[in-house]
Formats: sequence, structure tokens, C-alpha cells
Amino acid sequence: MNAIAPIDECLDMIIVGAGISGIGMAVHMQRDCPDKRFAILERRDQIGGTWDLFRYPGIRSDSDMHTLGFSFAPWKHEKSIADGPAILDYLNDIADQYDLRRRMRFGQKVISADWDSKTARWTLICEQDDGSRQQLQARRQGKRQPAQIGQATREKQNQIQTHPASPAQGGGQGQKAG
Repeated sequence: MNAIAPIDECLDMIIVGAGISGIGMAVHMQRDCPDKRFAILERRDQIGGTWDLFRYPGIRSDSDMHTLGFSFAPWKHEKSIADGPAILDYLNDIADQYDLRRRMRFGQKVISADWDSKTARWTLICEQDDGSRQQLQARRQGKRQPAQIGQATREKQNQIQTHPASPAQGGGQGQKAG
């Protein structure tokens, strides 16, 4: 069954994935933009992303959690290189503390995400576990269009890739890496 329901909801933002990045973004949205409507779409039935998906013995972070953790919820465990279950507990605690589960929609596989410049909206098609499909939209936020954001990203990448040449390369003038 692949019939797509008509668009019945337009949100201010749609976050794809309830892993560490999605949960972090949701907290920032809720805290910094309380009047904005948003949802978190998660393909699986649980939050946690990598930390819920991979459960083999000994799985752990390769980054210290004091750096990887959130500024709004500092990592407080003894081990800075944490195992998967501890990271998953951390994410679940944040989801509960910030009441994020009410914004989560589980069993939502994003099939496509299309931008329409004329209406300044994203349209997402999601497939549920039963095979049915739903369309959601999100409005453009802020002053930049997606193409402008891409240009800003390219400009930033060019700044990062530009570096002074070493004396062995002939010199003190900046050269573009490449």
C-alpha cells in the first residue's frame, strides 16, 4: 500500500532522526524557539540512533563524552569514554527531562525530502511500518534560501581550505588546497 495521504500538516521544522544530533537540535528548538512547531521523525521504535541500534558487547564512544555531550546537559559519569548503554541512558534522560517524546514520531522512514522555492517549503514523504505513506511540510525559516546556505557553506569551506604555503612550497603567499 503506497498511497500518499494529502498534506495535512505544515510544521516550522522537521528533525530527521532521534539520535544524538536530533535530540540536541530538538532541545535547542524547544528552548530557543518555543513558539515554533516541530516534530522528530525516527525510523525505528526507540531513540538513540547508533547507541540503540548497535548493542554488541563492548560498544563504546571513541570520543570523550565531556566533548561529545551537550552543554545544556553536561556528561557527569565517571568514565569519559563511555559505553553504549551509558550513552543511551544519557539520551533517554535528556529526552525525558525536556519532554521530547511528545514530539517524536516513531516508525517514520523518510522516503524523500523536496524543496519548493516558489512556496519556500520542504515536503517530506514518510513511510510507516504498515507501508502507508504520509506527506509533511516544513516552512522555510530565516532569511537564507537553501541555495544561499549552500553558498555560505562553500565559502566557509574555501576559507578552511586556504592556508599559507610552507616555505618549501615557495612561500608566504596563501594558496588554495586542492
